[in-house]
Amino acid sequence: MKKPPKIIRPIIFAVLLIFLGSCEQNEDLLDPLESDYWLTYNQSNSGIPGNQVRDIYTDSNGKMWFACYGNGIACFDGQKWTTYNSSNSPLNNNVKTILEDMDGDMWFGTTDGIYFLIDNSNWEYYPGEDVTSMDVNKIFMDSDDDIWIGTEGSGFYLYSGEYIYGPIQFEENEGLNVVNDINEDAQGYTWIATDYAALKFNNEFWEITRYNEEYPPIEVIYSDSKDRLWIAADGGSTVIYYEAGVFNNLTLLNGQPNYFVRGIGEDGDGNLWFATFMDGIIKYDGTVMTSFKPYNGFPSEYNYCLESDNMGNIWVGTMEHGALKYIPSVEF
Repeated sequence: MKKPPKIIRPIIFAVLLIFLGSCEQNEDLLDPLESDYWLTYNQSNSGIPGNQVRDIYTDSNGKMWFACYGNGIACFDGQKWTTYNSSNSPLNNNVKTILEDMDGDMWFGTTDGIYFLIDNSNWEYYPGEDVTSMDVNKIFMDSDDDIWIGTEGSGFYLYSGEYIYGPIQFEENEGLNVVNDINEDAQGYTWIATDYAALKFNNEFWEITRYNEEYPPIEVIYSDSKDRLWIAADGGSTVIYYEAGVFNNLTLLNGQPNYFVRGIGEDGDGNLWFATFMDGIIKYDGTVMTSFKPYNGFPSEYNYCLESDNMGNIWVGTMEHGALKYIPSVEF
């Protein structure tokens, strides 16, 4: 039997210590008159099967995948749309997260476990009959090709090349078992966003960080190209970035107290983008915050996720407007 991965061995001891111690083809040069706007893909103008997009993923071939909650999955290769849902596959339609593994197979996290699309044709499913429920919020692959699976209230699972181990849970606080996001910092440490705190696994034990006592649910953890780790909580006026071992606050726009950040991404020019639920999109160029809302041409106030494609364009998954792609302005 294969040895459990590195995290399993110290996990029991570590838990006790916590409270003790579409693909876009290569595009031609943009026409200045055909740039600096948002392109919409929805049910009325494209092959996307639903307008509520919970996750967007760019695979190794540049194809764009869309988790259309309630309507399954769409894949866009730049010209053709392919849809997978309960009408043409075993897939549960309530898909919330997407991942491509090291073998090029696709993982879809749903409210009823994980569905695997193998070699673009065969389907598999996890868990088996011994697990009564598995509501998956996030699937993430780290730099060691280990795959982390975060759930809604059941902690997380870990796949290390052969078996899926779990659930791994924290008994001290139920909020730690609601895993909203997972990412890895520049040093290779895994971070988990939970309803109670941000958790960092330093390969020996877990460190717990509650940087915002008033708004504890951590929704997003994102690692950028400058080796900064970004952390966003529900209802805060700031986001946090972790750099060189120090937590720093960054105020969103005018410091309003109730920003609900649901996604963070980075475009090809190094600008950071924040997708909010209720307040549109915010772009940060390192100095200035810019708001994108209906009054200045952005269609959606309510947004779930952000993803950059192979061209550095930004894609946004919305609650009711489908997927939006930003066509950047041309600079001379």
